[in-house]
This record gives sequence, structure tokens and C-alpha cells, in this order.
Amino acid sequence: MTKEETGNDQSVNLARGEIECTKCWSLNPKGNNFCGRCGVRLHIQCPRCGHINERILADCSKCGSRLRQSFWRRWRRKLFSRNAHYELVDKLVPVFLVIVVGLLIAWVVSRMGGDGQ
Repeated sequence: MTKEETGNDQSVNLARGEIECTKCWSLNPKGNNFCGRCGVRLHIQCPRCGHINERILADCSKCGSRLRQSFWRRWRRKLFSRNAHYELVDKLVPVFLVIVVGLLIAWVVSRMGGDGQ
């Protein structure tokens, strides 16, 4: 069952203090640390202040800092260390992507008979 299919019944249950799972959207009692249906963790600790937040939140309810990093930021941190090389790569990756997309567009236009007529 998806989040859209559950409708208003679920909002009534959330008002009773139940926690919604971010993976399977099932409702769990407030004291649970893991989802009873799929087993995913229901809470996340703020990396800045240590406050325990519901996993569905994007920002800490106490200090307001981001609870998760974006996929690109995590991948980039694992791949490159923080030094001058990191800054160079950080600037070159978008340029490389623009060149690749431009070449792809030029190739598609040429395959379609790119005279424009």
C-alpha cells in the first residue's frame, strides 16, 4: 500500500503519536526504534547537536541543521580528500558534464538530419 492509497485514516493515526516509516509507509508505535514491517530504523541522530529526530524529517527539530547529506556530497567525500586537488575536481566535473551533454545533443541533431529544414 502506498502513501497516497492510505488517505485520511493515516493522518488520524499520526495525530495519535504513531511514527510513519520512510520506506514502507506503515505506522509504528511512538516508542519503536525500528519499523515492525520492514525493519528500517525510525530515528536518526543529528550530527551537529546529537538530538534524536524522526527519520522522516529533513532538518533537526532542535538546531535546524541538515540530518542527511546529498548523494553527490557523500560520494564526493568518499572519493576525494579535502585538499587543493578536491577543489580542482569539484570545478572540473560540471564542465565535463556540460561538454558531454553538448556532444550528445550535437550527435542527436546530426542523426536527425541537422540542416534545420
